[in-house]
Amino acid sequence: MTHEEATEYFALLGGSWKRRAEKSKNDLRILHGQEGKGRWKAFTLGSKVVWTTVAEHSGTRQLTEITGHRGQPKGFEVSDPVDCEKPIGTIAQVIADQPGPRGLLGEKSSKSLTATFALYLNMYPELEIKYRGSSLDPTPLQQYSADYTINMGNNKYGDATLTIIEWSDQVRVQRGLYLCDANGITLADLKPGIQASGYEFTAYVRWDGFRDMEDRLMLAENDQELSHLITVVRNQMRDHFKQRREQHILNIVEEWKQDQVYPYADEPQSDREHAVRDLFDVVAVKAASAVNSSEDQVAKRLSLRLLKEALETSPTSLRRVLTEVLQLSKESLYELNKLLDRTTFTNIIEASSLISKRLDFLLGLRQLVFDPMSVQYLKERSQLHRILTTETWVFGEEFAVTVDDQNLTNALKAHIKMLGREELASLEPVLDEQGKDRILDLLLARSSPQDRDRHEHLVVELKAPNVTIGADEITQIKRYAYAVAKDSRFNMTDVKWDFIVVSSDLDDFARQEISTELARHNPGLLQASDGGEFRIWIKTWAQIIDTAEHRHKFVKNALKYTPSSDDALAYLREVHNKYLPDSLAAP
Repeated sequence: MTHEEATEYFALLGGSWKRRAEKSKNDLRILHGQEGKGRWKAFTLGSKVVWTTVAEHSGTRQLTEITGHRGQPKGFEVSDPVDCEKPIGTIAQVIADQPGPRGLLGEKSSKSLTATFALYLNMYPELEIKYRGSSLDPTPLQQYSADYTINMGNNKYGDATLTIIEWSDQVRVQRGLYLCDANGITLADLKPGIQASGYEFTAYVRWDGFRDMEDRLMLAENDQELSHLITVVRNQMRDHFKQRREQHILNIVEEWKQDQVYPYADEPQSDREHAVRDLFDVVAVKAASAVNSSEDQVAKRLSLRLLKEALETSPTSLRRVLTEVLQLSKESLYELNKLLDRTTFTNIIEASSLISKRLDFLLGLRQLVFDPMSVQYLKERSQLHRILTTETWVFGEEFAVTVDDQNLTNALKAHIKMLGREELASLEPVLDEQGKDRILDLLLARSSPQDRDRHEHLVVELKAPNVTIGADEITQIKRYAYAVAKDSRFNMTDVKWDFIVVSSDLDDFARQEISTELARHNPGLLQASDGGEFRIWIKTWAQIIDTAEHRHKFVKNALKYTPSSDDALAYLREVHNKYLPDSLAAP
């Protein structure tokens, strides 16, 4: 501005020479600002503003300073012109008497300003905006951009234009929906109002009407005319990102297909298969950065195959499966790949789950039979008995319940049914030497895998943990055993019988009974027939649990799984809650 222009422009209370012009004096850009408000907006940043302007005048360059104070917003001081050799242009210097706005001084200010002015700088690439000595350049930071026409009907201002700029991963801008005039000057900004996971973006709406409605823009979402436009814009933004996601998925999946690592060979044939395939593609693309982190094709193929298996077999735990699988070392991936050539991912998951549940149960069983509070309230038949009926593996891997809490006569029926000798069935009850039909706790049975004609029976007499095994308990298990031994329907070739009485502790009498030479080689063995087909045992819960844990020791170590008390209690509550003492049962 020359001295004369500065005096004229700053003498006016509103209005601007820009009303009479279409472009800047050097014809580089469309002008913005017509009402002369910019001079006062500067006072929002500081209490004093000095405009230093250099212009050509009569063949020389002259410098003029215009000074304004917040306390006197209607009066500006214009200095006398001074000859100079400085470049033509105007510098506005804002002087603050307190710290300036944080938004201009933060670490993200440069990127935020770049996003704000991106549309304007794209429209006028010959212009330059510098912040702290560095130019704001949106071009290298932009990943993708698109323009959409927003139909405004017969509105006198014509249609609006929506521009969406997607930023690269290195840019973390505050998402915004900027309302701009037709020349790209931002007049107001709103929140985007949409979900677009995985995208960093800024949206700009250019419309002539915004300039005339500038005083309504801050409340645009509550303005009847403007809120309709914003709704249409946001719907278009949703459509944009939906299409972008679909295209992104197609691109990645096509790349996997070309690399021959995609786990589906054929096209889907039904609606269900289409739905499953679409879901897999969405999930796999989410994990694409981890899948593609390796250049090794085997690792990529295995990762995608595991994602497919996890999605189809364990969708509720998919996030955990993805995390664990995708963090495997290259060596572990190769081992898993070889393993999957021999079995399925489903079988691996089920086997690991089975072992972890068993380890949880064994720790929970220890608590049930040894914890003083639990032992005090645990009932033998209605609780401990019922729990062990579904956990018979504790006594041996191949045992299954044949008779549960039934008398010896029913035990015989189950026995001869297992042998396939129904002709041996009789209505006559099985009685002990006292003539009583004794009640068994558990009769477990199995057939030897080496010989189909070899059958094994295990009779378990459970005692409450607070019962110490003594003479009475030993007599009881012997009576069961003798009743079976003397009944010819039980006593058959190729049938083996073991009778066990179990509790937490033994008295001195019981200990003396199993201190024989026979028991030294077979801990807990009380009595045995010459051929070993008939044996009576006294066992403690410690022995039963320790033996079961030993059978699982190798797999436990391989899984590196150590159950906690919380894990054990959670398992008991999930599977056996209705049989737990009140002190342990879930509320």
